[in-house]
Amino acid sequence: MPADDIAATFDATTRTLEAIHATQLQHTNKLDAITAQLTAMDDDLAQVLALTRSLRARNSR
Repeated sequence: MPADDIAATFDATTRTLEAIHATQLQHTNKLDAITAQLTAMDDDLAQVLALTRSLRARNSR
């Protein structure tokens, strides 16, 4: 395999790996955003649960 072919293959592989890495970063950012949303939802649900328990306790008196 001539050196030019090896260099071209290496360059193409490098570009492919860079593209894969960029896509991975995008997915990581999306997952981070989803995690933040789920954390906020969990906090909201905890507040609703606390309120429900409080109301239930008041109604059982």
